[in-house]
Amino acid sequence: MHISCMQENLAKGVSAVSRIVGVRSTLPILSNMLLSTDKGRLKIAGTDLEIALVVFIGAKVEKEGSITVPARLLADFVSSNQDKTINLLVENTQITAKSDHVTAHLHGLDAEDFPLIPDVTSDESYQIKPSDLKEVINQVVFATALDETRPVLTGVLCVIHGSTLTLVATDSYRLAERTIPLMKPAPKDVSCIIPARTLSEVGRLLELSLESVTLTIAQTQVSFSFGNCTLISRILEGTYPDYEQIIPKKATTTAQVSIGALQSALKLASSFSRDISHNIRIVFIPDSPTTISATSANMGDTSNTVEGTTTGETLEIACNAKFILDILAVMPGDSVTIKCAGKVSPLMLIPSSRVDYRTLVMPLKLDD
Repeated sequence: MHISCMQENLAKGVSAVSRIVGVRSTLPILSNMLLSTDKGRLKIAGTDLEIALVVFIGAKVEKEGSITVPARLLADFVSSNQDKTINLLVENTQITAKSDHVTAHLHGLDAEDFPLIPDVTSDESYQIKPSDLKEVINQVVFATALDETRPVLTGVLCVIHGSTLTLVATDSYRLAERTIPLMKPAPKDVSCIIPARTLSEVGRLLELSLESVTLTIAQTQVSFSFGNCTLISRILEGTYPDYEQIIPKKATTTAQVSIGALQSALKLASSFSRDISHNIRIVFIPDSPTTISATSANMGDTSNTVEGTTTGETLEIACNAKFILDILAVMPGDSVTIKCAGKVSPLMLIPSSRVDYRTLVMPLKLDD
């Protein structure tokens, strides 16, 4: 294989793929990325057997061929190179990377030993606006579970219904649900559970200048295709919890407050409750400011009021301040509406100006 390509294009492709490659893999080939020529382009691919990413970049192909090279080493070489063009020459399992001022020899492995990256095919595919998908990922993925005791909770429920796509995530302590429109109606309804890491990588790679993202869902795999990239991932097996059961149907207390003011009050209360898992109290009183307080035997106590509008019943509820702050960090708009149906009911936070985004925080037991 003998090719030349622009350093800028090669750096982008190699950097994106190197994030997917398994750093601590017991199989040496999984620490490598695949370089191969494909119809006058350079194909760069990497996988950890859970996720695979394929990126195509323009290249001048003098001789066809393929090889796998250590992902981190190639990424370091390309990112440190300041020359405009890089030439890659492969002889057996060694690749020579050369530019005007730099030459390097990298030992690779035979491309035939690289895992086969599946081609996700299905009769149905769905078109999504990149800006919508990037936003919905950011607003939902944070609520997934890190603990793999219940594997389905480490993923995001993806539901396609009619002309909409809904993503839902929960770790059983909090929940986020957001609905966005598809670019055209779906021919049939479908749902699956996508690993949170997959969606995080898609969100990171998406450029808002792109025209669309194509989502393809097969029986056991899912793919996202956009620009010169295709990301493939397995689908998580299992049944997602019926989260609709815990969403309050009717609120007995409703408050509307500034997001910025609420964040400031929660951050202060969280500082005073670090040693008690960020547990704080919130008191809602009709026609009065909302009070946020924290008390710690080791650190002291604080009380803060947030101006806003409160209707319904007086309510005192205990919550984890960090969970609420995570929600507010991605909440659109300037104000948030908080709804609750009692001290043992989840706290619902929704944007005051929109109806397509719902979040929940489970309450904690109040110590009398």
